Amino acid sequence: MKTDARVRYTKMVIRQCFFRLIRQKSISKITVKEICELAQINRSTFYKYYADPYDLLEKLEEEAILGFTQMIDEYPQKGLRPVLITILRAICSSKDFQDLVFLQTQEDFIRRLALACFHKIQMYDPAFSSNGGMLFGCLCGAVSGLLTYWLHNGIKETPEEIADQIILLTRAIQESFTKGEKS
Repeated sequence: MKTDARVRYTKMVIRQCFFRLIRQKSISKITVKEICELAQINRSTFYKYYADPYDLLEKLEEEAILGFTQMIDEYPQKGLRPVLITILRAICSSKDFQDLVFLQTQEDFIRRLALACFHKIQMYDPAFSSNGGMLFGCLCGAVSGLLTYWLHNGIKETPEEIADQIILLTRAIQESFTKGEKS
C-alpha cells in the first residue's frame, strides 16, 4: 500500500525537527511537545505515527538498516568491496545517519547495522555462513568496532580505505577460524 503524500510529508517534517533537536540535546531531554511545536503539528498527529521520541528513534534506526540492506540487494553479483564502498559513501553523505550513530544507542545501532548487513552478505558469500555463527558474530563485532571508530574520529579515511580494512578484518577472522577447524 502506497503512503499518502501528506503522511510522507508529515513524517519527514517530524523527523527533520527531531534531528534538529537531537543535535542540540540528548534524546532523554526531548519532548513530544517540543517536536510538535517545531514541526507545527498537533500532538495527536505525532502520536498517530510514534509513541514517543524513543519510538521515533527506533523507527529511524530500523529504516536506516533497511536502506543499507536494500543497497546490498542491488549489488549481489559485484562482490563485497563495491557493496561496502556504496554503504560507506552513503554513511558519509548522510548527516542524519551520522547523528543516529552519536545518540545514546550508538553501539547497539552500529552492531545491529553490521549484523543486518553481514546477514545479507552471507546470502551471497557462503564463507560467511561457516562455523555455526561464531565467525559471523566475530565479524559483526569487529566491523561495528571499526565503523564506530571511523565515525567517532571524524570520517578521516575514505570509504575505499575503510572497505579495504573491513575486507582485511574479514579475511583475517575467516583464516583464524579455518586454522582452528584444522587443529
